[in-house]
Amino acid sequence: MGLIVAHFSFDNRYAGFSHDVRVYSDENGENTKVVLEDFISVLLAQPYTPAEDEQIITIIEEKIKFSEISPSIHNGWHLATVDQAEEFYSCCDDLGDYGDPTVYQSFMVWWVEVLRDLMEKKIAHVGPLVTRIPTWQKEQAKTRRIFGEEVKKKISLREWYKIYFKLSVEWIITALIDKTKLPMSYAFRTNVGSKPLSLKFNDNDGSKDYGNNGYAPEELVAIAPDVYVWLNKPKELVTAALDNKKASKQADEEIEELEGLIRKGMSDDEILHQIWKVTPESHLIESEEEGKLRNYQYEILKALMKLERDKYARRKDSRITNI
Repeated sequence: MGLIVAHFSFDNRYAGFSHDVRVYSDENGENTKVVLEDFISVLLAQPYTPAEDEQIITIIEEKIKFSEISPSIHNGWHLATVDQAEEFYSCCDDLGDYGDPTVYQSFMVWWVEVLRDLMEKKIAHVGPLVTRIPTWQKEQAKTRRIFGEEVKKKISLREWYKIYFKLSVEWIITALIDKTKLPMSYAFRTNVGSKPLSLKFNDNDGSKDYGNNGYAPEELVAIAPDVYVWLNKPKELVTAALDNKKASKQADEEIEELEGLIRKGMSDDEILHQIWKVTPESHLIESEEEGKLRNYQYEILKALMKLERDKYARRKDSRITNI
């Protein structure tokens, strides 16, 4: 019986990109083993800079020797059982010591909550779709806590983003809707067998301008993992928003005000509070990481601030050069 490989994605918030973590197994899910090189690739990555192959090779040999495990070899890759992988990883605690939480800690949580569980249950061969089951269960419980008896009441995607993720900046929500409305519609049609209910929005927040499809909060659990991917990439989300015609139009006046306050020498937090009434503690929610609170809106606006400050610095340097 030949080996099959399943690919799982670990989102490295520190590095700013996702890693492919491969798991090999028999066609029936037996003899499941993970590629140790993928562990090292995660731990050595730097912001927007993947680890170099030569560096991975050097470290992998050193750590295998130190951990005293005997992984199997397949196509040049070192494959380890769950127990071997954990023994190996425990010897890598000097790597990935950056970020908050550190990359080492984040990957360990993902390994324990997602990949190890799938390998032990012998269902990793099914592929990445099964990784969403624990997330869906957790988000479903969270949805019931937040919406209570109205968990089945149809609402717009925009309203869901405001309540569930505590987002209040319209152009951020517009960019996220643009990234998730089609996956949500597809998931709904696939699972329910009909198109989403069309609602007549009478509010003044612009919902009617971005589609009239309504969903029950419990149905929106399906796209929560996709939303977290974007929330964990604030720089890319800001870029997507500015490239989006509707979102950028919403942001124009706010960015113009932001530029003026930068010229006045105000700090980031002073500007964010004055324009958006956002502080580091103002929009905290439960994150996808167990027991952690995050202020995604603050992080996204900080990414916008950095973008605008960099632009201001370049213009200032250009004026000095031309004097």
